[in-house]
Amino acid sequence: MITFEDHPAREVINGQRVPAVPDQRMIRVDGDHAGYCGIEPGKPVSMIRRYPVDVMQEVVAAVVEAYGEPSRITMPPDMGVLEGWQ
Repeated sequence: MITFEDHPAREVINGQRVPAVPDQRMIRVDGDHAGYCGIEPGKPVSMIRRYPVDVMQEVVAAVVEAYGEPSRITMPPDMGVLEGWQ
């Protein structure tokens, strides 16, 4: 299940804690923090963990439905591919 929440960063304005990055949302995949996206079409999707293609298709579909088509999608590299590399 893909869900969105306010970006977790907060700042204090007039004594109240408010989102420090109001134009971004945190992406959750099955409740786990998975990445970030913008709230307008053309903003990137930046994942903080690697997911299989089928999960990423769900993420992109959810982002498109909620906020519009992203400009690009990034994920951390597959570190298993780098095993033994020095």
